[in-house]
Amino acid sequence: MKIYSSLIFCLFFFAVANAQEPTLIQPISVDTVPVITTTNQDDTTNQVLYFYLNDFKLNVVKDEFEKIHRFNPVLSGDFQHQYLGNFGSPHYSLMYEPRLRRGFDLGYHSYDGYLVSQKEVPFYNVEKPHTDAFFSAATQEDAFIDVNFSSNTSKRSNSYISYNRISHIGSYTHQQVRHTKYVTSTYWRSKRDNYMAFFSWAGNTIKQKNNGGILSDTILEDEDFVNAIRELVPVNLESAQSEYDNHEITLTQYFSFSTLKRNANPIIESQTIVIKDSLGHPVDTIVKKKREPSKSINEEPEISAKTFLSHQFSYKLESIKFFDDNVATIGASDYYGDFLVNQRGLRNYIAVKRYENQFKANLKLGNTEGGTTILFQPGLTYALYFIEQEPERFSRNDLFVTARLKTKLQEFFDLEANGQIGIGSNAGDYTLSGKLSTGIQDKATLELTAMQQLYQPTLIQERLFVSQDLVWNNQLKRTLETNIGGQLQLPFLNLKMGAGYHLFNNLIYFDEDARPAQASQALNILQVYGKHKLKLGKFHFENEVAFQVAPASFMPLPNLVTRHNWYYQSFFFKAKSLQAQLGVEARYNSNYKGNSYMPVSGQFYLQDDVDLISYYPITDVYVSAKVKRFYMFLKAENVIQPIVNKSYLTSVYYPGRDLFIRFGISWKLIN
Repeated sequence: MKIYSSLIFCLFFFAVANAQEPTLIQPISVDTVPVITTTNQDDTTNQVLYFYLNDFKLNVVKDEFEKIHRFNPVLSGDFQHQYLGNFGSPHYSLMYEPRLRRGFDLGYHSYDGYLVSQKEVPFYNVEKPHTDAFFSAATQEDAFIDVNFSSNTSKRSNSYISYNRISHIGSYTHQQVRHTKYVTSTYWRSKRDNYMAFFSWAGNTIKQKNNGGILSDTILEDEDFVNAIRELVPVNLESAQSEYDNHEITLTQYFSFSTLKRNANPIIESQTIVIKDSLGHPVDTIVKKKREPSKSINEEPEISAKTFLSHQFSYKLESIKFFDDNVATIGASDYYGDFLVNQRGLRNYIAVKRYENQFKANLKLGNTEGGTTILFQPGLTYALYFIEQEPERFSRNDLFVTARLKTKLQEFFDLEANGQIGIGSNAGDYTLSGKLSTGIQDKATLELTAMQQLYQPTLIQERLFVSQDLVWNNQLKRTLETNIGGQLQLPFLNLKMGAGYHLFNNLIYFDEDARPAQASQALNILQVYGKHKLKLGKFHFENEVAFQVAPASFMPLPNLVTRHNWYYQSFFFKAKSLQAQLGVEARYNSNYKGNSYMPVSGQFYLQDDVDLISYYPITDVYVSAKVKRFYMFLKAENVIQPIVNKSYLTSVYYPGRDLFIRFGISWKLIN
């Protein structure tokens, strides 16, 4: 009942907040900006805009009615992930995805898909207070809440808060997951347009019961368990638990030394903040009032050379705690192996506090008529770490010199380059990346990317204590990783194609004993993928296919990963007040040797005992409906399972859920 009480409280709170008289942000600079038109006056989601730090391009909150039934982030992203059978459990991507490295890394990334980081915190710009509430449940013990609220609190500021809770008990014993995620952000801009301040707080708290999976991969085929209640199926662990906290508070300030020159003949008066992109150009915003233009509507505003400094202070607390106070069982003894260093119980605790300061200068050169605008951002980042790894405590200093370059080449190509090099405790680490993109109006866009990183091992790869006993202490080399990719989009065909190549030298992985090991030879991964949307009348066919070739002895990944969403969508009744869709969504990947999971260290590791066999595509049937700003769906997940009477493994020894029914509702409130 707590999860339902939380939902009612959040809805009540935001309803009261929305009932207050809205405050519209008055214009702070008058520029020529495009007008956003809303074709459907009932659909106000196009009037909700947001942006991220270091990229002031305004994004429109889109109406994603077609994806309302997709709420699990590890299954709804560009590439689906493999997880431990329960919503909210540890996961890894079925298609390799590079991760940006910078300095010290604890090495605990099995929950990354559920977390919100400082870079993902949005800042909003809205005409009226906006609330977006989502609730979904399968049973009273399996529920998901996501509530977001934003309001312009004064003429020059906005505030945003978000609350997210995953609470799933799962089908098998001792499998419960509870995630709590909360975000708040606010910003303020001075009257002279020469100072901006952004504050954000992103908090993540995860509590996970670990059952170690079922005793064997074939136990569900045993006549005693094939039709048994899943809670009666024996599991490896009965009392193991993990807790993970990831909290970050950030204050970012921008100090400008030159402001926009005012256009003597303003043609649009905006009642919202006018945000510039990284090159200083105004971007789309909400427009309420218009004046008759005295000049051409397409005239660009006069912008002086833009120079500003920025400073960002952030405090981050990251901690993991694993404990199991009942390891005397036969299953636990066999399961833990070398990690069973104390018969009274096991414990692994690590806490990291980071204090970081970033200094950057923004130098915008050029921007003369017919000339080229060049954005150059040199910077310096210093991070002080206090690390507690029971039973030891120590500190570390990381220092990075950073640079960013962004410009246009021959009016056809956009070029962006980034670099960083470590000169502190991380001396020798570096990252170089670049992106080149071009487009032919709305016919095609091409993007080429490249990145090379040299990075140190993570803390868990280097050293691990269990119950204050040293389990390993490694001397590992740095890993050199190179990523090259390209992507072509053809909007008129609703087609996206891409390819990627990844090269590793000194790759670190976890071997069959769940211990860190380092490859002595170079390894590579080749990937090709495509996404296509086809519409035939009221029938829609969305298909995603990805192929990859990976070194199975070090990085076991499937060669083929697909996802298909086929649905019928239409309006009903004369007034078209109801929009509904009926669809089938299926996911499939080829057979491969999956990874096992060790909860003591929170790492996936190699195994050679079990093949993850895809007996059938995981298929869901759903119906969803929309009435103005109210959405709902009903979904039957894994509908093929009772037909073939066979369960499947999402990870080694971790079965997925059998057929079950889930419903969900979403309500967008304006004012």
